[in-house]
Amino acid sequence: MLVVQPPPGGRFSSLGSGVRLALPGDAQVRELVRSAGTVLATQGQRLHEVFIVREGTVVVTCFTADGDEVWSSIRGPDTLIGAELLRHGRCEVDVVALTEVRLLRISPDDFRSWVGPLHSPAAAIIEHLLQEISALGRDRAMTAGTAVARIARFLRERHRMESAGRPFDIEQRILARVLQIRPETVSRILTKLRQDGILAPGPRLSVIDAHRLSRLADATDDLMVAVRRKASASDDDTESAA
Repeated sequence: MLVVQPPPGGRFSSLGSGVRLALPGDAQVRELVRSAGTVLATQGQRLHEVFIVREGTVVVTCFTADGDEVWSSIRGPDTLIGAELLRHGRCEVDVVALTEVRLLRISPDDFRSWVGPLHSPAAAIIEHLLQEISALGRDRAMTAGTAVARIARFLRERHRMESAGRPFDIEQRILARVLQIRPETVSRILTKLRQDGILAPGPRLSVIDAHRLSRLADATDDLMVAVRRKASASDDDTESAA
């Protein structure tokens, strides 16, 4: 467990995983609850508050200037939203609640006061970390490619969260909205994944064949087209033989 000693007159604010954040004694901190589907931050907008996720799950997405998705990632408790205000004050990502979330809200002034002066060691370290995070491209875009690939990438990320001890459930309407797919398409694909033995039967999205799921997640549009053409040709051959 990480513990930061509070300054004179300060106090501790406990986060979701045992991490404790030291805040000045007069800091204005509020705990908020937001429902699934709530937009918590929008890329390019000026930040007016900082959030730390205490409970629940969010999806973080980065877009290009033209609106194309660069990367997406599912995050859980202890996710920090809005640290960019220490740099230029504008959010660099979209953040949407996948489930109901409990948030710790810190005002910009209190957050800056906690971090320290602009040229303090803590502020300098945070600046370097923000630059490093901005340069990373490890997460694939969840809304790129076919509907099957989008859902597979989401399910793979969710499976990783569950393997790390952070399971969560998501409503299909929220999933459809996040992945930019029609709800009926989501339902149809999930049914097919269950029939193919990739997902377990039942309403919960339990992955039982992670290898095949990962292959679908990494499939390119061209590969998916080739698979469909092969399946179509096989059907034609069957009909001809009949």
